[in-house]
Amino acid sequence: MMMKIVIKLAASSLLLLAVACGTGTETVSWSPADIPIRTEWAAEVSPASAHPEYPRPQMVRAKWASLNGLWNYAVTAADAPQPAQWDGKILVPFCIESSLSGVGRRVSAEEALWYGTTFQVPSAWKKDRVMLNFEAVDWAAEVYVNDRLAGRHTGGYTAFSFDITDLLQGRGAQKLVLKVLDGTNNGEQPCGKQVKDPSGIWYTPVTGIWQSVWMEPVRKAGAVTSYLAVPDVDAGAVDVTVHADGGSAVEVVEALREAGAEVLGIVSIFTYGMARGLERLAAAGVVNHSLSDLDALVEVAAAEGYIAPEWKERILRFRDNPSDTNWKL
Repeated sequence: MMMKIVIKLAASSLLLLAVACGTGTETVSWSPADIPIRTEWAAEVSPASAHPEYPRPQMVRAKWASLNGLWNYAVTAADAPQPAQWDGKILVPFCIESSLSGVGRRVSAEEALWYGTTFQVPSAWKKDRVMLNFEAVDWAAEVYVNDRLAGRHTGGYTAFSFDITDLLQGRGAQKLVLKVLDGTNNGEQPCGKQVKDPSGIWYTPVTGIWQSVWMEPVRKAGAVTSYLAVPDVDAGAVDVTVHADGGSAVEVVEALREAGAEVLGIVSIFTYGMARGLERLAAAGVVNHSLSDLDALVEVAAAEGYIAPEWKERILRFRDNPSDTNWKL
């Protein structure tokens, strides 16, 4: 269950720990595709230096691993099954049309671009959940881990993640396969200035992975997924709305403290699924209540008139039995 918790941090805590880890050097030969448009920095790119920097600088975790580097690729008919043979190697995270991908070819709307690689999960992560992160894939992606579907995503400009913990198979190499479809300017998707037949001000299409691919371990409960920080100048603090994946408010605060944050207190809690009643509470900006228990939260909300009395019973009934739909308006 997703949670939103508003906490107050010491202002200095907004700068949390930042640690990067390197990847191994690829031994497979690679060279840029013969495309004349290249910048002076292209010569610095290699499979061992394909965007090695930490990909999410505003929410850094100490443990992570980059999956950038040489992957297998193949182009098939859009409705074809996963290919038995690969066409060659592609340097991730550069799109297949680019020189730095090492391929430099176009993919039509009637074709599918397939990626394949293997990875290993560090043994130190065995007690955590493992998240597989894609910073950007253009456009429709299906992700498979060990031949099981991890998830789907559409949209060429947004990052997405999948919890792959239950798809991992013991120790050793794990299989990762990605299928991508991209209709470009077929009228069914946002494409910016990308077109199938570029000329003038129009750009060559971008297909497939074009930003970093990486993985990270997260807590089994209370892992932070995103946040919004609003400064409180007078108090010398920052009110941070933290979105967390499961767990209680206590576990979320523990996770933040482990990352080096000085948590001054909890302002309010909003658990997704509680719908309009708790939305009214959040919108009203309830403050000065250190609440980590839903019963206490509902009591305060009802007493202060932020939710109707009948909503108190509805919310608690939902807490005790999430499959009960009678709590809804």
